Amino acid sequence: MWRIISEMGTLEKKDKYAYKLIAPGVMILFLVLIVPLLFSLYISLFKWSLIGTEAKHFIGLKNFIKVLMDSEVLHSLKVTGIYVGFSVVIQFILGLGIALVLNRPFKGCNTIRVISLIPMMISPTVIALIWRVILHSENGVLNYVLILLGFEPKVWLASRLALPVLICIEIWIFTPFFILMILAGLQSVPQEIIEASLVDGANWWQRLTKITLPMIRPVIMVALIFRTMFALRNFPLPWVLTAGGPGNATNVVAIELYKRAFRYYTLGEASSVSWILVIITAIISVIYIKIMARESVL
Repeated sequence: MWRIISEMGTLEKKDKYAYKLIAPGVMILFLVLIVPLLFSLYISLFKWSLIGTEAKHFIGLKNFIKVLMDSEVLHSLKVTGIYVGFSVVIQFILGLGIALVLNRPFKGCNTIRVISLIPMMISPTVIALIWRVILHSENGVLNYVLILLGFEPKVWLASRLALPVLICIEIWIFTPFFILMILAGLQSVPQEIIEASLVDGANWWQRLTKITLPMIRPVIMVALIFRTMFALRNFPLPWVLTAGGPGNATNVVAIELYKRAFRYYTLGEASSVSWILVIITAIISVIYIKIMARESVL
């Protein structure tokens, strides 16, 4: 933002006008994103509790050390890793496969494309409430169907099944995001190149791995970065569906952060957890970008 302001004096009239147009948006972004982020970093350096009589005081990085040695935080990082790893990988595989099918023209193709995006259009909170009804151990629709088919009903949100069920619902909701992104990338591939490969005798697999996927790699990487970022900090779905339970079986980092901030009122620790999540997200994003840059050079 400061760079934009400093450079406005050396710009031509047309360029100055363009910067004036984007300046309000940059200012709003600074106020609603950067300022809270910096304030959160400030809080993380203090022992700051909303309960008790002890005044806040500066403790440096002790909050970070404390939460990184806390078994609950470490467990939440493990659960989040499993949750993000399985859900994003399976979403990508399913999204790629469905996008490849929908990229071929056939009767009803446009209708199926619209229908496939519906889960992504519904609020995750609403979806979580719907799935709570479906998965209810006594009156749930899914157990009712199992009983009709002669199977034993299950406690779907029990400790062994809660995380796999949560991952499956996450996959169902956000696979359409990969479908949309990859389908847009596929439709941008020049048909002349595909036709030339057919003339050269390339089969379907060769066209996919040697032409299509390399050409849409930037789209795939952007989709992976966005989905990984959002999955890492996903809060509504696990909170409404399980609230981190049973026990701590689905206690992802976002729920652990919420508990420390609004249940235990330890704002310094909560901010430290949030910054650990920011750092992990940044590292994963850099890895994605490095991979994309390296393969582009190759």
